[in-house]
Amino acid sequence: MALGRSLGQIVLSSRNLTRYMMTRVRSFIKLPPQPRRSKYRCYPETIQDHYTIRFPKNVRITRIPPTVSFAEGHLRYHANYQLRDGALFIKRRFENRTPSIHCQSADYAVLRRFHKVLQRDMRGQVFYE
Repeated sequence: MALGRSLGQIVLSSRNLTRYMMTRVRSFIKLPPQPRRSKYRCYPETIQDHYTIRFPKNVRITRIPPTVSFAEGHLRYHANYQLRDGALFIKRRFENRTPSIHCQSADYAVLRRFHKVLQRDMRGQVFYE
């Protein structure tokens, strides 16, 4: 998958997982979840996403997104960005440690706070020269 004309290639170690994760969060990223007054369905799950973006030797990376961590209630999220030898290594992990398939309305407040963190992380940018 090309990153542009001559910028490099994205090497996905888990292409299907990346698609799954992006499908699951796409609508969630665009719109904040609305408040709930009753129980709702939620599933305990862990989603991991690892990929590498390799840049040509003549490209100098000047800024990468910061590491992101969120841990509140049953939700955990960690995103790490590392630049080594002209490649950007990205690791993301989301965990929903909900003990059942039903979440309480109070859990939704945590989900709304997590939404802001996830949205900011997904909009992170890489600067290069």
